[in-house]
Amino acid sequence: MKTMIGEELEQKKAMKEEMYTLLNRGIWEFNNLPYEKDVVGCYWVFAIKYHLDRTIEWSKAWLVAKGILKLMV
Repeated sequence: MKTMIGEELEQKKAMKEEMYTLLNRGIWEFNNLPYEKDVVGCYWVFAIKYHLDRTIEWSKAWLVAKGILKLMV
């Protein structure tokens, strides 16, 4: 049970670090959505590396934009 709580805390920490990095580097910013434009979805990808004794060595989170599929008619 302690491992699950530790994983959740590490994931939350990694998410905050990734959001800070994206905003601080100017990779993206908050804006109003232009008229007749769709929002691009995104999802989080997590990686956690463990020591041999199952304690967490490091964790990383990536915010990934979902692909856009357009069909030509």
